[in-house]
Amino acid sequence: MRTIHRFFSSLKTALFLLFLLCMASILGTLIPQGLETKEYLQLFPRAGYWILATGSQDLYHHPLFTFILGLLSVSALVCTLTRLKVTRRRLFHRMSLVSLGELLSFPARRSLEAGMPIMKSLTNWSSRVFDDKTRLYFRAVGAWSLLGGLLIHFGLLGILLGGLIDAQYGVETMIRGSEGEKVP
Repeated sequence: MRTIHRFFSSLKTALFLLFLLCMASILGTLIPQGLETKEYLQLFPRAGYWILATGSQDLYHHPLFTFILGLLSVSALVCTLTRLKVTRRRLFHRMSLVSLGELLSFPARRSLEAGMPIMKSLTNWSSRVFDDKTRLYFRAVGAWSLLGGLLIHFGLLGILLGGLIDAQYGVETMIRGSEGEKVP
């Protein structure tokens, strides 16, 4: 199970699937989609039979295209769920997990010496007492910026889900005619 999770959450897997999807999309752009059989044979005298045999005349509804799109969707979902856990931990529990050395390495705006009165503005800040009885007041800034990457992943999932729905249930119609003709 861990191997499957590692495979689908891998950036290399996502990039490879995205590359395959791009190549298939380029092919689908270069080959006109949804034409009649005789039109393919006229437009592509040598490759027309190959286009028809491989199903490239309706590439965006082809099972292989849908399979690649599905794998990329699963990869994006696994990555998003993994990122959701990490982001939640970093957003809400980050300061409780940090060590004193790490906190002291951050730039401080104010230092208080022993015996100095605590300013009223610091009483609303979070504080943490360490083993050496050091009390450290802190306020995390910019924590909500962690949601940007998560929103990008959710947006990608929405686009991929739309592509999967279109590949399964989408209908495309073409009506040909000239100006003045009545459409039945």
